[in-house]
Amino acid sequence: MNRDNVIGQVAIERAKCIIAVARDVQDDEARQVLRDAASDAHVPESIAAAQIMTALQADGAGDEAETTVEMLERGLTAVRPPDQALPAPGAATV
Repeated sequence: MNRDNVIGQVAIERAKCIIAVARDVQDDEARQVLRDAASDAHVPESIAAAQIMTALQADGAGDEAETTVEMLERGLTAVRPPDQALPAPGAATV
């Protein structure tokens, strides 16, 4: 397994854990939520997982009063095709 595959699998596992905790579901159902988000956005699961994690880790994303479910929904709404990706926090816009 090459480096990119390992990184992709780690991102998938991290995103699945967040989904499982936020929705109080088992691993297989969390995986299906991730698959559905990836499928809807026409991106691989590893890309969807990375987009979720990036959205959750963004500076100033959410607030302390944000519930776990709200946090997950914010992450899931960040899953989109690369040509429609949200700009990185602090990135210059044109």
